[in-house]
Amino acid sequence: MTFTQLEWRGDRVAHITSKHDVTPGEVEEVCFGSPFILKGPGKKKDCLYYVLGQTEAGRYLFVVIKPLGGKIALPVTAREMSSSERTRYNKR
Repeated sequence: MTFTQLEWRGDRVAHITSKHDVTPGEVEEVCFGSPFILKGPGKKKDCLYYVLGQTEAGRYLFVVIKPLGGKIALPVTAREMSSSERTRYNKR
């Protein structure tokens, strides 16, 4: 999955910032840095992708995105990586 733009929606920004204490800027750093991308559940247009990466400050984040068409994706949620996700990310 290759995407070059994230489409931010107000409800998603509110969820990510208030529930998980992650900023949109951190999500963009992870998505456009050197992410490890895994296909999640769903088929074709309903498919989700898991994006694992590190922010410039060194924070390890797990981001869920949904392709919207073309090279645009919607960030669904983002949170700190679990220890097992972090191990997998570091072994890539």
